[in-house]
Amino acid sequence: MAPDKPLTIICASVEPFNSPWLLHQPLNIHYSKDHPVMYVMDEPSLDQVIRSESRRQLPPSGFTKEADNIFQLRTSWLFPRFFFSKVVDDLSLRFRAWQIRRTVKKQGWDNSILYFWQPRFRELIGRVGARLTVFHSHDYYPGFLPEGTQARKDMEVLYDQAMRDSDVVVACGKLLYDDAVEARGGPEGVHLVENGVSFDLLTSSAGKGLPKEFEGLQRPIVAYIGRINKTVNLRILAEIAVARPNWTVVVMGPRTGWSDSQEKAFKRLSALPNFRYVEGKPMNGLGAYMSAIDVGLISYENDGIMDFRFPLKMVEYFAFGLPVVSVKLPSIERFKPLVRMVESDAEWVPAIEAALAENNPEFRTKRIAISKSMDWSEKAREVIEIIRARLKA
Repeated sequence: MAPDKPLTIICASVEPFNSPWLLHQPLNIHYSKDHPVMYVMDEPSLDQVIRSESRRQLPPSGFTKEADNIFQLRTSWLFPRFFFSKVVDDLSLRFRAWQIRRTVKKQGWDNSILYFWQPRFRELIGRVGARLTVFHSHDYYPGFLPEGTQARKDMEVLYDQAMRDSDVVVACGKLLYDDAVEARGGPEGVHLVENGVSFDLLTSSAGKGLPKEFEGLQRPIVAYIGRINKTVNLRILAEIAVARPNWTVVVMGPRTGWSDSQEKAFKRLSALPNFRYVEGKPMNGLGAYMSAIDVGLISYENDGIMDFRFPLKMVEYFAFGLPVVSVKLPSIERFKPLVRMVESDAEWVPAIEAALAENNPEFRTKRIAISKSMDWSEKAREVIEIIRARLKA
């Protein structure tokens, strides 16, 4: 293969290209500048297909263009998942894989790379005509399931298989990297590529006036900005707001994966007079909000996957030189003292106060420089170089 010949990125994902604030979106945007990217979406189950109520909620199958050189394939409902029979499910999988190969061939693409983000897409390895398989490990997936359950045990096996069977594992955090090295019996084929930031796009709206949602808010403004789901510790944010009524606590981002307990916690937080919720904004408008806060927070729940995370939002806060207060995470230890970390509930308010008192131009300059160096364009270039090198080998 010629060194500059385009690859075809078959991106197997449970979430579509236009999902908000997901790391696969900026990476694939940069991949697509030189290589066609085709999202292969999660297929429905037989139960979803045969029940009229759930079927009406399913997005239509088919092949669509989502952006320049980025496409999306939803395989036919004729080939759903059959959980009651492994034999029948495998037959359906063969038809789905055939549809993927057929779509790639019809577009005139070649040099296919199977690039998947969730362990269960490991089942596509060897079936879609890919020259190489990449598992981009950005979460500890077994940690999403209760310990001791069969579902957890099954996912542990699948997670281990995905790391072992892929040609390349791209890990976005230190513990995920260590997991992959252990599963594969060594570091060959395992690469640490931490999360990045769309620096120019993110900062393009900074300094263009105070957003209307922030008008009249008392300062300082301390904020959690990111996807608002079960990983966010809303309780600790409420405790911060109660402990410091002269501060404003802001939560900003799309609400996803909401549970009843999360809704109750959110309502308690919303009832506080010094709290403000702002819905998620597109990346090209987000900078106006981030540049208007005083401290960025990373308040994760200790939920079994917390230690495996590399927080994308830290790099985004750094783009504005902001001080950051976070739960203790192994993946960002190396960024101290530019980020302050807490290990108990009682440490949050003192750590934020220390961050507010810190008026250190040197730290601000260092944070911005780190964020620039971690632009997604550099991350994409690094991954493509890894793939090219492996293909040569």
